[in-house]
Amino acid sequence: MTLGAAFVDLVPPSPGPSRFVLSLENADASVRWVAQLIPGRSGDGELLDLSTGPVSLELSSTHTLVLSALPRGASEPDRRTDARHSATLVVSPRP
Repeated sequence: MTLGAAFVDLVPPSPGPSRFVLSLENADASVRWVAQLIPGRSGDGELLDLSTGPVSLELSSTHTLVLSALPRGASEPDRRTDARHSATLVVSPRP
């Protein structure tokens, strides 16, 4: 069960490859955060592990980053709550 997802388009600012650094800050530790780049750099979706620190990307075209909050451990898909889970996605240019 997904607790929520955000979709962010990563658009290179100029023609040709552009470098980005992605990081996740102040992420609610009660959930598991999963980041997926669509399309991936070499095909379908590509999972990015932002839990261990910043990830560097070099992109030459627009990609969508899907950031999802997933429950830790067992969950009941029929149980609905108004709980909110927050995180800050930081996208920075990399020289």
